Amino acid sequence: MTRIYIHSNGDAANHGCEAIIRTTYNMLKPITCEIGYPTYDITNDKKYGIDKLVTLIPCKRPIIQYRSVRYFYNRLLSKINFDKYAASLYQDLLTNSLNYDIALSVGGDNYCYQQSYLRLAYINRTLKKSGLKSILWGASIEPSLLKIKSVREDLKKYDALFVRESETYKALQSANINSNVYLYPDPAFSLQRQPYNLPKNFIEGKMIGINISPLIQNLNSNPTLVIKNYENLIKYILSETDCNIALIPHVVWSHNDDRTLLYTISNSFRNTNRIINIGDANCMQLKDCIARCRFFIGARTHATIAAYSSCVPTLVVGYSVKAKGIATDLFGTEKNYVLPVQEIHTETDLVKTFRYLFDHETNISEHLKIIMPDYIKQAYKAGSTLCNLIKY
Repeated sequence: MTRIYIHSNGDAANHGCEAIIRTTYNMLKPITCEIGYPTYDITNDKKYGIDKLVTLIPCKRPIIQYRSVRYFYNRLLSKINFDKYAASLYQDLLTNSLNYDIALSVGGDNYCYQQSYLRLAYINRTLKKSGLKSILWGASIEPSLLKIKSVREDLKKYDALFVRESETYKALQSANINSNVYLYPDPAFSLQRQPYNLPKNFIEGKMIGINISPLIQNLNSNPTLVIKNYENLIKYILSETDCNIALIPHVVWSHNDDRTLLYTISNSFRNTNRIINIGDANCMQLKDCIARCRFFIGARTHATIAAYSSCVPTLVVGYSVKAKGIATDLFGTEKNYVLPVQEIHTETDLVKTFRYLFDHETNISEHLKIIMPDYIKQAYKAGSTLCNLIKY
């Protein structure tokens, strides 16, 4: 029996991470395998039922008090001996991998951030030294990172790279990384829906779903401007349309919780009786809720994937190559479908971009209905290719 170690994903309170592990598990069903899944929050993973799919392996990282002696020691160590620093962080994850044959690095956007690639490279390098076959799965890679020699060397060490959008694929080709590179949609496009018990005032066909991430505030030089854009968008919807609004969280980590901003926004409009706060649920139920919206405006990538795959006209408030790449693959352009948060300069930028979506609703919806069945088939094909690589 093949033993597969799926690592570097977040716990299921990030419902994008949950969608990745659920759909990856389903894609691996054709082969007889044992799946181990290291987790740094086993409580959250059990809460959303991940233990029903894979073997959860509890891992711990050292807890270091901010500005303590150990904190400053680690900062210094990370600069002068990164491998020793990383070994202290990932000892559990790497030790637990020794009983497995295949390492599947997931997480989707781990290679989109400057601060994470060194850690991923250390994990990849160590797993390979231990004799595991190492595969990067469903990834986007920030093209600017490929200018760094150590990143290119790291990526070439993988036995296979599965990338989820063509912007990353083209960037890899330009960096002369061509061997065992596969382009397929994100596995979460294949996620199935599970009925969500919608609130009574959720009027199907007249709801506009909105998701916002605390992360995007920090990526604009004026964080309050981002919130002002969302507030002005809601004002526009309430005054210019007969639609109601569903505020939908997709990440509910204690340190990074969509509901914090969503509740703040909803309180500003609590007297309108046209805004609903959708409660937390698993990723399949949240997809069911998103699928019943007329439009969706989202910041979290897998919330927008839930909308796209349900043929809901979608505007992405994006911040990296993943948003641009996926939109370009679906529509041939990112223009009018992605509003980069770094390019929000006025208080009405989000309203202006949404108006395009609203005015072209029928064409966008019909386009998604035409292309999406084959796009989802391609996502499943990624699973078939992965299974063949694992078997042979």
